[in-house]
Amino acid sequence: MKSILTTKRKSHLCLFSPSIIGGIRKLMLLMLLAFIAITVAYPQSTKKVWYAQAGATGDGTRAQRPLGSTAEVETTTKAGDIIMLLPSDAPLDGGLTLKDGQALIGLPEAERKPMITNTDSTKNGGVGILLAQNNRIWNVRIENTWASGILGTNVSGTSVEEVEVMGANQSGAYTEAEMKVLGPLPQRGIVFVATTTDGS
Repeated sequence: MKSILTTKRKSHLCLFSPSIIGGIRKLMLLMLLAFIAITVAYPQSTKKVWYAQAGATGDGTRAQRPLGSTAEVETTTKAGDIIMLLPSDAPLDGGLTLKDGQALIGLPEAERKPMITNTDSTKNGGVGILLAQNNRIWNVRIENTWASGILGTNVSGTSVEEVEVMGANQSGAYTEAEMKVLGPLPQRGIVFVATTTDGS
């Protein structure tokens, strides 16, 4: 009788694979940490969670009604908000300029990370993601951008985890920053630039 009961209990526990459970726990932990960090940095702000997906037509308030473009995300969201990027067949194009304290979190589907690109040099300088202060980016794929995949100038408090950058700087462009010895700094996958008081 004991062995039969044990077998039944084991069969009922195998609802999810360990990898799926681990992924869910990791995502929940990251969302909690991002929320705590943003709350500390922006205690007086009204923080919201927004959803985005390439080609969608919603208002971004629910996963079933995501915003469909980076322009809408930039217009709708405020400093300290959390942006949840949903997967789609095509990448979210146009580049994204984050505001202070914002977190960008990708929600993968079958281990496929949501994608961002920027094929237009007139939008955000062709950069995939432009950083502000205290941004957190997790679990997204940035690909085939006109300039850098991620660019931050004089930023701090940045966290970039589980991010893939492929095919950055398709144009072979340079940033506006110049090194005194080496000259103009080229665009790359992930670029952080710190300038001095004289702009060098």
